[in-house]
This record gives sequence, C-alpha cells and structure tokens, in this order.
Amino acid sequence: MNNVKDLQTIEETLKYLQFDNWEQSAPGLARSRELLGLLGNPEQKLKFVHIAGTNGKGSTAAMLASVLRRAGYRTGLYTSPHLLRFHERMRVNGEEIDDESLISLTNTVRNAAESMSEMPTGFEIMTAIAFLYFVQEQCDIVSLEVLDDGEPVASKPQGHCSSLVVRLVLSDGSHRDIPFISTPQNRKGFAYAHTLDQARFLAAHLDEMRS
Repeated sequence: MNNVKDLQTIEETLKYLQFDNWEQSAPGLARSRELLGLLGNPEQKLKFVHIAGTNGKGSTAAMLASVLRRAGYRTGLYTSPHLLRFHERMRVNGEEIDDESLISLTNTVRNAAESMSEMPTGFEIMTAIAFLYFVQEQCDIVSLEVLDDGEPVASKPQGHCSSLVVRLVLSDGSHRDIPFISTPQNRKGFAYAHTLDQARFLAAHLDEMRS
C-alpha cells in the first residue's frame, strides 16, 4: 500500500514531472509495459501513427495531426520536448491538456509507478499520462512521436495503425529519404513518408489501414 500524498496543484504536478532518471535506468520496454499494465493497458484502446526519424518528428507529427483532424478524426498529438509549457506535449484536436486532467492523471500514474520494483523514467511516466488522457478524451487516432531509429515503443503492436519516418540523417552527415507509404510488414511496421501529400494519403486511407 503506497502512502504517497496526491499532488494538489499544477505547480506541484509540473515540479514532479521535471524529474528524470533515465541515466540510471536500463534500456528496454519492461518498465513501460509493467506500468501500462497496472493502468489497464490504455495503449490497447487506442490507434497510433508512429512518427520516427532524426529531424522534424515533432513538426511532422503536428502536421499529420492537423490533416487527420481536418479529415474528421478526433486526434491526439504527443510530442516532446515542449517549446513554451509542458501542456503542449499532449493535445486533442489542437487543444492542450487542461490542468485538472494533468493533475488527476499524474496522480494516477504516480501511484502505479510507486508500486513498481523499478521506478519508471520521467518520459515513461509522461507517456503513460498521455495514453490515459487520449483514452479519456476518446481519440480516434493518435499522432505519436517515437525514438529516432524507429525501434518499437510500448504502444506497438497492439495499437499500431501505420507509421511515418521522416528524413533520416546518417552518421556521416548524409541523409536517406524513402518517399512512399509501405506495408505494415516492412521495417517493423513502419511506413515511410516525409511530404504533406503523403500525410494526406495516410489520412485518406486511414479506415482501410485500421481494418
């Protein structure tokens, strides 16, 4: 039984979310999967488009979210880091998460995290908060920024719909673009695209990809 006192104010909540212990944590998805399991696996109730790549992930995710929203889908957007304030990281139909939801969901995730043998990283806690928020807001689809190299994240494969990989910058400074939408069988389920037309194509074919 954990006796952690709930966070009461947005100031307390944001201060708590500033911590990160990733340097002391082993890599992998075990903590995320355990945490999400304790929270009822919210990722399994959502559909995601995963955005990977070296540069431009955040702007691509935002552009895709806008396209999906204009196509009539209730769309979640998860990006990091934020530019001006933390709330920017979690949006639904262009609106940032509200203080009340952020405080409440942070307490929910914090209580679950405190019961684990290995504390999740700050980013893993933030991601769990976002997933709960997108379920709460009944999103049809979530535009989700992921790691640079397209490695699987805790929201795959259960909620995987399709993915975009923006321009990849290689270690020698060169870049690689693969300008087409591929099938889910290619490269761990990632589809490659980096233009607005391809984002529109994805939105137009979303129902087909979700079936």
